[in-house]
Amino acid sequence: RPDTNPHPAIPIMMRFLSFFVAVLLAAAAAQAAEPDYATAVAPVFKKYCTGCHNSDDRDGNLVLESYAKILEGGEHGAVVAAGRSADSLLVRVLTGKAKPSMPPDDEAKPSADEIALLSAWIDAGAKGPEGAEPDLTTLVVPKIAPRVAVVDPPTALACSPDGSLLAEAHYGAVELVRRSDRQAIGQLAGHRGRVTSVSFSPDGMFLAAAAGEPGLVGEVRLWRVADGTLVRTFTGHRDSLYAVVISPDGKLLATGSYDQQIKLWEVATGAELRTLTGHNDAVYDLAFRPDGRVLASASGDRTVKLWDVATGTRLDTLSQSLKELYAVAFSPDGRRVAAGGVDNRIRVWEVSADAKENTNPLAISKFAHEAAILELVYSRDGQTLVSAGEDKQIQIWNAPTMSLRGTLEAQPDWPAAMAISPDSSLLYVSRLDGSEAEYPLARAESNQAPLVPISEIPEAAWYGEQPPVAALPRVAEVEPNDAPADATPLAVPAVVAGKIETAGQAVDADLFRFEAKAGERWIIETMPPAEGMPAQRPIDSKIEVLAADGRPVERLLLRAVRDSEQEFRSVDSNARGMRFANYEEIDLDDLVYLEGEVCKQYQQRRGPDADADVYPEGGARFAYFDTTPRTHALASKVYVVQAFPVTAQLPYNGLPVFRLRYENDDDGERRLGTFSHLTFTAPTDGSYLVRVTDVRGFNGPTMGYQLVVRRPQPDFAVDVNAKNLTVPAGGGKRLDITVDRRDGFYGPIRVEIDDLPPGFYVSSPIVIEAGQRVARAVLSAHPSAPAPTEANAARAKVRASAVIGGSEVLKISSGALGKLALGPKPPLIVRLAPPGQTPALPTVGAGGELEFPKPADLTIAPGTTITLDLSIERNGDNGIVSFDPDNLPFGVIVDNIGLNGIQLLEGQTQRTLYLSATADVPEQDRLFELTARNGGGQASLPLLLHVRKPAPATAAVAAEK
Repeated sequence: RPDTNPHPAIPIMMRFLSFFVAVLLAAAAAQAAEPDYATAVAPVFKKYCTGCHNSDDRDGNLVLESYAKILEGGEHGAVVAAGRSADSLLVRVLTGKAKPSMPPDDEAKPSADEIALLSAWIDAGAKGPEGAEPDLTTLVVPKIAPRVAVVDPPTALACSPDGSLLAEAHYGAVELVRRSDRQAIGQLAGHRGRVTSVSFSPDGMFLAAAAGEPGLVGEVRLWRVADGTLVRTFTGHRDSLYAVVISPDGKLLATGSYDQQIKLWEVATGAELRTLTGHNDAVYDLAFRPDGRVLASASGDRTVKLWDVATGTRLDTLSQSLKELYAVAFSPDGRRVAAGGVDNRIRVWEVSADAKENTNPLAISKFAHEAAILELVYSRDGQTLVSAGEDKQIQIWNAPTMSLRGTLEAQPDWPAAMAISPDSSLLYVSRLDGSEAEYPLARAESNQAPLVPISEIPEAAWYGEQPPVAALPRVAEVEPNDAPADATPLAVPAVVAGKIETAGQAVDADLFRFEAKAGERWIIETMPPAEGMPAQRPIDSKIEVLAADGRPVERLLLRAVRDSEQEFRSVDSNARGMRFANYEEIDLDDLVYLEGEVCKQYQQRRGPDADADVYPEGGARFAYFDTTPRTHALASKVYVVQAFPVTAQLPYNGLPVFRLRYENDDDGERRLGTFSHLTFTAPTDGSYLVRVTDVRGFNGPTMGYQLVVRRPQPDFAVDVNAKNLTVPAGGGKRLDITVDRRDGFYGPIRVEIDDLPPGFYVSSPIVIEAGQRVARAVLSAHPSAPAPTEANAARAKVRASAVIGGSEVLKISSGALGKLALGPKPPLIVRLAPPGQTPALPTVGAGGELEFPKPADLTIAPGTTITLDLSIERNGDNGIVSFDPDNLPFGVIVDNIGLNGIQLLEGQTQRTLYLSATADVPEQDRLFELTARNGGGQASLPLLLHVRKPAPATAAVAAEK
């Protein structure tokens, strides 16, 4: 009834509202039935699929990171059948109805609702986005405002080429700071994530800044410095960037990322030129060589890789580092590259002109910090390298020698970023607590006295001819002599008859007092008691030299410079073969400290499955500085050490310093068994005590000994350890020549063997190198040699000469080879020749003379490798032949032979050998040969090897090429 309705418009409004609600519900239903690609579908692909199915990985040749690529499908065809989700391969592999099911078992899988959403999208026609594709690299996280002030320290620094500006990297921005007054003059903002690396172009016009979102994208923004405008953005990495560098010519840009890739870009266009792959972990730092031809990369995979910039090929992998590497830098002259990281060491490699594999040797390894190394920066003048570490230390190094110049004040927090001014005068540092500092960089003092280690083999002390021990005055021990005040007086040199015996149960200690002048050297040793005494209980003696008041006398300091440990197995007190970890950085003749014992490396490990050998060449190992050989457990600590005087001021390097005293348990050179031997040099004028004890604490009336205190008598005796040989006609046999060195004589010894029977020849002179105890020669018989007679064989003489105390000492022994016989032609004949040359053979002269060829010449430079040719003549021995190189200079080895050594396989008669010399092999001329282990032990005629350093001019030209 109209007259009863006070508001006639309401029915019309209700009908309109009902219609509007129906439209909204229909739209909602349509939306529910047709999921939107951009807001609903693409996030599912991003969450579960694009980690493997992207334009880089392309598992199954399927890319799911864009709508167009989804429709292209993969190697098995289309994965989406619009309108038919049940027939779509995408849904079938997600539901397990097709094999292989996806995602893989070790990956997160979409929920049933997410699979239903994808099915609904396909059934609705699998429509694409309206407008632009969604940016899958956008990080969507809730915005949470901090409640306290947030420190935003610079995480990277760069100084402009003219030195006027500093670029400081922060989260999302780079701040430009005027260097003169440290005032901020501009901010380059808009970066995604934290800016981790900045690099100025060589002309200073542009600044590249690297940033990114973890797990999503890495980007570099290139800015024009003058007005702060963005020139272009470089994107392509799939994770945050950690490094950006602009090439020295300003044309290229290199980026390194957590995605393990390196990319090279064209600065002018932004085009990606190439991707460098090969690292197995994040790339944390990059450096161009100053000539721009080589790029170095440091990675979490523990390697530095060198890359050819022009082609993108890998030139070399430097793999000596033990843990992740965070920093890499080229020296300004481009001849060295340095790297550091989690193993606390700075390693420096020499880089050849072409940087090809095996031409970039490790030159220096320095233990630099007590925690991971974060940054390495060279000064432009090349004289300084600065390192910063997680130990909150900044170390200043003299770059050419890597000697430590100084340590800056302790930093309040990690020094995360550093830069050096172009004039090499200032160091800029920023720390994680937000603080900053500026330090002057003092130049290296040219007159600064370097720390020079002392030798473990002191120069021989010559006091003239000394009487034998039997002729020295003899003194009897007088008890009690356990305390310094009661020490038995001793006029040295002398021999004491003593006994470890006490009336009670206390351990006996016999003390003897003697006088010495500063610098005087004395040999102190124990021996068995004199003959004629009652049967003795063996004493295991220990001797110590004490000051007059009973305090130990310190001998020297051992400064650790590298650390290692015992790998693979424990070793007893006799073993020479050891496996030191990080063996590439332990060189020949390095001193190695093992829990109180000091030994010396004789042969480096040739690989992870080989032993290193310590001195001597054979027999039980020696211990130096009169330390005592001990047993060492698996994983026990090992240190490479250098010796310094007790008074030396040693800068702290993060590794221990060991103080050695004058004491010895068992003779380090094994002459006296469990008796003791000590070489004592008096530090000052005064009275000294010798204390003798039994290390086991035993004592008793039969535990006698002799204590000898005498002057050194440097001397040697040479022995040819090959008697009564049968040498086959046309063949050769090895001669082992050993020297017994005495009382500190370690100089070179020249040995000649002459007056041999007709038709016999020895490769002499033979030089036993300084510090060595063995040399080898070859005794050869001419193919036409007559059989030697007993008379002419007995005439053979060995002449050994050396300089001792400034005078030549000559020792001659006749009949040194004993009886000598001629055998038939051997089953094989060994020959050596320079590369490409025919081996010279023995001949018969016009007058019937039996002649041996003059040794052919080879020349090798320290630190290089050369080749030579090995051949054999088989006369019935057709099997595998193994060989030993004999008499090469110490530090020269036959290289690239593997664990089986030098071999010729069945039927083979020739191969090329490689000789490699360490960088510190001294110049010399030396005859060497090769000896077969089978075929009767035949040895080749010798070759003459010249070790020569290249002329300075030649070296300079080669370095510039």
